[in-house]
Amino acid sequence: MNRHSREGTTVDHTPHHPEVVTFGETMAALRATGPVRLGAPMALSVAGSEATVAIGLARLGHRAGWVGRVGEDEFGELVLRTLRAERVDVRQVRADREVRPTGLLTREDRLGGLVRDVVGAGDAFVAGYLSGLLDDLPPAARLERATLTGAFAVATPGD
Repeated sequence: MNRHSREGTTVDHTPHHPEVVTFGETMAALRATGPVRLGAPMALSVAGSEATVAIGLARLGHRAGWVGRVGEDEFGELVLRTLRAERVDVRQVRADREVRPTGLLTREDRLGGLVRDVVGAGDAFVAGYLSGLLDDLPPAARLERATLTGAFAVATPGD
């Protein structure tokens, strides 16, 4: 840490830039606590793997940032407030007034907690593709691995 002392006061000159930055979509999430058709209450929170990683790193004491876009709306404000409260740097986030609102994920637990998370399929597809790239597979084999990885994410129960 780059510090110096002047008359008993410590001044920290360490850049306050994040050590780790995550990029991606973060959205508001409405999670039903019972069957939606019966009017079950819904809990409002924030969802998105990139934000979750940034929050986890911040809780572990790292300087973490998240870069993405939110709508200039109430859900976007929820996302930003939540990340700021978790000490995640959001200075590079842009609020989009004209094009699209903040994403909204809805979930209903079924059959004693069985959940199919189709939102994670895109992340799983990319992970499968990148792993194929790292393994030097030809493009067709990368796509096949990516498709299987995404399908597995959708078909696997969990949270």
